[in-house]
Amino acid sequence: MWDEERNHHLFTPAALDLAQPLFDRLREFDLHMLLSHGLPTLEASNTKNLTHPDNVFSLEGLLDRLLTCSVLPKHQPPKADHFLIATSLMLPLPATQEDPYCNFQMVIWSEFEKTLRRTLRSGSGPAEITCIDDFEQTRKVLMSALNAAVEKHVPFISTSQYRKQW
Repeated sequence: MWDEERNHHLFTPAALDLAQPLFDRLREFDLHMLLSHGLPTLEASNTKNLTHPDNVFSLEGLLDRLLTCSVLPKHQPPKADHFLIATSLMLPLPATQEDPYCNFQMVIWSEFEKTLRRTLRSGSGPAEITCIDDFEQTRKVLMSALNAAVEKHVPFISTSQYRKQW
C-alpha cells in the first residue's frame, strides 16, 4: 500500500500473510494513510536503501483537519535509521466563555445585612422548628432572603477569555 514496487523482495507470501491482520484492521476501522505513497521512512544503515515501513493513519473524521504529514530526513537523529514524521492538524481551541459570577469582595456588607434583615422580617416562616415541614419552610424563606440580598448587592464579574486555566 505504501512501499515502492522496487522493494518487491519485501512482498513475499509469508510477509503478506503476516501483514494481513494489519490490513484487516485498517479496513475494519476505516483508517486512512496520511503519508503520501512513496515517501521513504527508513534508510537501511548497511545498504542505504530507502524503504517505507512506517506510516501514519487517521480516522475519516480527522482527514479534513490534516494540514501536513511528511517525513523529515534532514532531521534524522544520530544513529537512527527511521526518519522523523511530522503531522500537523488544525484543531481549533475555542476561547473560554464562562458565565459571570458573583464578586463578593465588592459587597458593601452593611447594606447587604439591612436588605437581608428586612426580607427575613417580611418572610412567613414558623416561629419554632418542630418538624421536617417547619424546617423546609424555614429553609425556603432563608434561601429566598439570601438570594434577594445577593441579587441586589453583589456585583457580577466576568472572566477574561485570555486568563490562564490554572
